[in-house]
Amino acid sequence: MSVYISLFDAHIDAAFLSKPGEQYHAIPACEFDPREMIWSNDGNLHYFLHCGWGASDGRLIIRRKGNLVSLCGMDTVKVSPEGSTAIDLNIDSKDLAHYNRMRDSAGLYAHEECHSRVMALGERERMQHVARAIDSMPGMVPVGCDINQMAMYDFDAAQWHFVPIDVLYANTDGKEP
Repeated sequence: MSVYISLFDAHIDAAFLSKPGEQYHAIPACEFDPREMIWSNDGNLHYFLHCGWGASDGRLIIRRKGNLVSLCGMDTVKVSPEGSTAIDLNIDSKDLAHYNRMRDSAGLYAHEECHSRVMALGERERMQHVARAIDSMPGMVPVGCDINQMAMYDFDAAQWHFVPIDVLYANTDGKEP
């Protein structure tokens, strides 16, 4: 299961994952019923916290099936059978610090306020912004390229930002990895 702090990123991903006859939609976590997924994984809920998009030299990396490469953190929550209807996903503070540092490094200091503005849009207007983001991509390269940047879309400025990947892997306590 993919988890997005940015609703806008979730919509970009859904646009790339959708195929004729197979549409993907971003939904709030509170509307998702994970019981079948948990049951299929022996009581474990595996999830990926999306942080941004893989990029190489200012171009986004695209997988063979056409979707973008997501850079994310992984975690697993063990869920008891009686607790499978209400699950708290507590994002690790270290993962959240990495996410915030990447946004700040791109100059996206007001990303929390931006997320609120995206959520306030109607579906039609939101999808127009998603189309604009896709149209404004500076280029794409196939998977297999060296991932040396993380790409993030600036909703307010309607432009892509690229941050060196080393920023993502740096420790949050200020020490080098």
